[in-house]
Amino acid sequence: MDIENFFDDIKPRVIDYGRYASNIQKGVHSEDKKGESNAAQALTDADFIVQEGLSRSFLGLNYKFNLRAEEDSPYNEKFPREAEFIVSIDPIDNTLAYKKGLSGYCIVIGVHKNGHLEAGMVHTPNDGKIYCATQDCSQSWIYDDNFRSDFIFS
Repeated sequence: MDIENFFDDIKPRVIDYGRYASNIQKGVHSEDKKGESNAAQALTDADFIVQEGLSRSFLGLNYKFNLRAEEDSPYNEKFPREAEFIVSIDPIDNTLAYKKGLSGYCIVIGVHKNGHLEAGMVHTPNDGKIYCATQDCSQSWIYDDNFRSDFIFS
């Protein structure tokens, strides 16, 4: 799996669902998961809609991976159980802040191989930026208004 191409391919949908989450934040419906801490209980309609939308868009791509999503969904079962790569989704990271109308939430996508995190994408909808990094430090970059800034560390 070419992680850089994967991130480039999913970027438009991640931005779309980040905008969606921002637009509905003030009026979002929420309910709490039972038996969890306050932070772990936080669950909103946005969590489900962002996750479902991203999952559907991933299905249309030509990548083979297992999906590990934070919320239960029938879409989770549409991805191969056995795959070299696992993609994880946290549709609204820091849902408690999101529910309170604060800006400190993000969409997090992880790419794992052999039980290890290979790369991550973090989208902060309130400033529109997407931060991407891989285990190979020469492949770290930020998207800001469709402009890509690469970082090279020595």
